[in-house]
Amino acid sequence: AGAGQRVLLAAAPDAVIVRVLAADLPAFTPRTLDRVGLRASIAAVRESGWAVSRGELEPGAVSVAVPVHVNAEVVCSLDVVGPESRCGSREWVRRAVDILQATASELSENLERRSL
Repeated sequence: AGAGQRVLLAAAPDAVIVRVLAADLPAFTPRTLDRVGLRASIAAVRESGWAVSRGELEPGAVSVAVPVHVNAEVVCSLDVVGPESRCGSREWVRRAVDILQATASELSENLERRSL
């Protein structure tokens, strides 16, 4: 239901996504995505490279996440969360995405250097 989890799911093999979509999906809040919404969100994350969650896991929370790649494989996500009252604007989300992507890139480079 959260942005970080959705980034990881979008990077998972199709068989994993099929299995997740076939399972019971708990509704944590009234905004939690159903199967159709989750499927559309996975496609959007794959296209954009980041995810945003607005009260889907915790009421009143906004979460933004990006993947961290090591050798072209997603190994984790970086995520920032805040209250919708302060973090819900498009400008805040865009700035968070920019900062997270820059940080993820640096982390990826460091992890790849250490894995050689």
